[in-house]
Amino acid sequence: MNEFNIDDAEDRAKSIREELKLTDKIGLKIGRLVELLEKESNKKIIILEADFSDVNSNYSGLLDIEKDKVNICMNKNESMEKKRFTAAHEIGRFLLHYNGESEKTYTVIRRSINEERDEKELQADAFANELLMPANQIVRFFKIEKNTAILAEVFGVSRIDMKLRLEGLELI
Repeated sequence: MNEFNIDDAEDRAKSIREELKLTDKIGLKIGRLVELLEKESNKKIIILEADFSDVNSNYSGLLDIEKDKVNICMNKNESMEKKRFTAAHEIGRFLLHYNGESEKTYTVIRRSINEERDEKELQADAFANELLMPANQIVRFFKIEKNTAILAEVFGVSRIDMKLRLEGLELI
């Protein structure tokens, strides 16, 4: 099994941004990331929405790895910004933690600010944070604009995800 720490997760996201030629750009189309992953993994990546209210309304997403495909399911009742973060988080789970030996299903529960999280979830969040909200870009924009809501809109993420990122970078 691959062992990653937070820095490794962020470095993996940075390398993907470089490969997609997004080093100095804001925004990432999840579709471009899916194309890259399909090439690297030789698996079909399918992103879809599901209603988890029958199972658990706190589910934000689910990663289901099968022999020849990867299903990333997002909660259809969440905002587009939250779905983007969930997709990036689940892609991080796949890249950082899947060892290719077996089929697996991972579930991500909606996070709260004070919630205790395991190391793999923290790593997947670090990957998603760096992928969607690169530290160098956040720091640069924060010098100009300190309003969390505006920054969230610029980067296409939810306000809570932006707030958590700014806190993690010790900007607020």
